[in-house]
Amino acid sequence: MSQTTPPRAEWVTFGSAFEAMFVKALSAQMTPVVKAELKALGVNLDKIDAAYPYETWLKSLAITARLIFPGQPLDKSYTFMGQRLVESFFETFLGRPVLAIMRLVGPERGLQRMTKNFRTSNNYSTTEVTDRGNGQFEMWVNEAGDSRFITLGLLRRGMQLAGSEKVVVEVISTDDQGTRFSIKL
Repeated sequence: MSQTTPPRAEWVTFGSAFEAMFVKALSAQMTPVVKAELKALGVNLDKIDAAYPYETWLKSLAITARLIFPGQPLDKSYTFMGQRLVESFFETFLGRPVLAIMRLVGPERGLQRMTKNFRTSNNYSTTEVTDRGNGQFEMWVNEAGDSRFITLGLLRRGMQLAGSEKVVVEVISTDDQGTRFSIKL
């Protein structure tokens, strides 16, 4: 059964994703300056809300990448942030069972569950996975722009943690509707 995606104006990212990214994954880099900029945006890391508008998530990522990785290319900063996010998420109350399921079913079946996995942290993620055979997959995700590199990092590190040590994940194409990834397990 597929989950419906609300209109973009109703997209929200759950507080658990903010906690995993900003309180856990990047805690060592959360300087007073970064915290102040996030707070000005409406994200108080000392009291995280249940959910935030998608645009707040995107702006929070951009602020953090700019301040903690100055001079670094955004794709590399975001990919690293995505890798750290999945590691931290799998340490949370909601993330531990997701990782256990992915390890149990394996990376290939885990890819087929990716919409459900992503939906533990938001109400909007949609994926379409095509099995190309021999451990090769294509995945379309309804995120574009710089956030696609968060997804790139998430997929790469998530598949490694699920048991695919030599996974290769690359962006094939992107447009306003989403991004298509190549995944080799």
